Amino acid sequence: PTTTTTTATTATNPTTTRGRLSKGGFAPDVVKAALHFVRSCSSFREAVLESVRFAGGENYCPVLVGAIAGAIYGASSVESDGGALLKHASQKLQKRVAAAAAALSEAWRK
Repeated sequence: PTTTTTTATTATNPTTTRGRLSKGGFAPDVVKAALHFVRSCSSFREAVLESVRFAGGENYCPVLVGAIAGAIYGASSVESDGGALLKHASQKLQKRVAAAAAALSEAWRK
């Protein structure tokens, strides 16, 4: 498969290049991009929105960003916008994302 590589920047400092990230589906590239957005953004919402802008809503990157950022910022961050970030997902999936974020968040606190 062909992968597209582009330079990604953050919303907080769009002139700073954070490295070359791939929008492809190769797992190590997805993890690298997801970690970039989680590290470079200051909230769950910002991280998810930036990853969607970068990779698109059908890519695994925003899914991984949501799981990691949800664990870091807590389940309440996933639910704080009334599910608007997950509006394309089913209610069942929204509940699973919130539950996974809560479980990871709790485990990281220990």
